[in-house]
Amino acid sequence: MRKKAKELRKKGGRVKPPKDPGIPAAWPFKEQLLQEMEFEKHRRETAVAARKEAAKSRRVRGGGQRGAAGASLRRSSAAAAAPRPGYV
Repeated sequence: MRKKAKELRKKGGRVKPPKDPGIPAAWPFKEQLLQEMEFEKHRRETAVAARKEAAKSRRVRGGGQRGAAGASLRRSSAAAAAPRPGYV
């Protein structure tokens, strides 16, 4: 597959991924298999959503281990923005 892809790239073509043949209609327990596949897909999607939500909450909170560095950066930027006596 890689070799064909490389040759086609050189020629300016593109490699089509192999098609999924699906599940034959005469397959025993086809409905059960489809339900299991749907359940796994849903489980993966919820896991991805949970990871995204956790990452988002870490970004909002200031980022776990970098929290102390972020706090000192916020303090120093606030100090820099504050007016100093003697400067006009």
